[in-house]
Parts: sequence; structure tokens; C-alpha cells
Amino acid sequence: MTEPVHTMNVGEEKFYLYDPDTPANFFGPYEPFVQLWQTKRTDKRLPGWKDFTFEVLIPWVGKMALVDLLPGDIIDGTYRLFGADWVKISKIDLTGKRYTDVITDNMRAVMDPYHKTLLNEGLIGRRVTTSYLEDRMSFYKVDMLDVVLSDNGNTATQYLGFANIIKDKRPS
Repeated sequence: MTEPVHTMNVGEEKFYLYDPDTPANFFGPYEPFVQLWQTKRTDKRLPGWKDFTFEVLIPWVGKMALVDLLPGDIIDGTYRLFGADWVKISKIDLTGKRYTDVITDNMRAVMDPYHKTLLNEGLIGRRVTTSYLEDRMSFYKVDMLDVVLSDNGNTATQYLGFANIIKDKRPS
């Protein structure tokens, strides 16, 4: 088992941060993308959005959320893309919306430490949470992966998140 560099537990949500060289096969359904992201990391530099062609990303588009970070702010940014699976989870399309305008203070208290560490250290993030489906009777587990992108190879300028929704029974 590969150990995370950092672990954070907040309520039912668990956050794990991994070294960027963690073997791609460790990330299960995300293995193909992690492998692609790692091949774009030349000389340990972070890949940029420009390093990925849309054709390569087509299988992932519905699961993707791309955030363009604001200059000088490691947390705040604008959602350039908010895929269908993310819309299903949050029940709102955040494409074109600013993070700090749509994320509540309570949620930011949970998310900001994770994002700061992920983005400052250029790690691979993994989050697992459970949420209600529309019928309020069924639940789904959401397995999320985050990677950091950079226009200059060093400083985070975007992050790319993926959501894998797994229908689940009532959490125990």
C-alpha cells in the first residue's frame, strides 16, 4: 500500500495527498489519467493545461472540473469547466463561477487546507465522500482525484479535479 504524504479527515470526508511520483496503478479508475499527467511532468516540473489535447481528455470531460487560479491567490479561481458528474454531485453548474463566490465559508474551512497543501506542494489529491441522491433515500460515494497544473512548470495556475460517482447503500 502506498502511504499518503498528508491525510486529513473532516467529518465524513477523507482527504489524502500523495507524492506526484506515486505509481499510477495505485489510483484505480484514474490510472490512465495519472499516467498521462506523470508523463507530462518533465524534469519534475508540473504540466500545464496546454500540454493536454482535448482529444486525449474526451473520455474524462464529464468527470472533470478545471479551475483557473487567480494570480497571487493559491485558493481562489474560476471554474473553466465543470463536468456533468460534478454538476450531479453539487446540483449546480459552476462553469464560469468564482470559487469564493459559490463555496460557503463552512465548506471553505474544510477545503482550503487541502487545496493549499495540494497546490503549494504539487501533489496528487484524493478525496472520498458520501452524499444523497435526488430521492434523498439513496446515497452515492464519490471518489475524487485532483492534480496540479502550471503555466511555468513551478507555480500552480490551475488544478484539475475528477469525480467518480459510485452508487452506494446508506452509509454506516
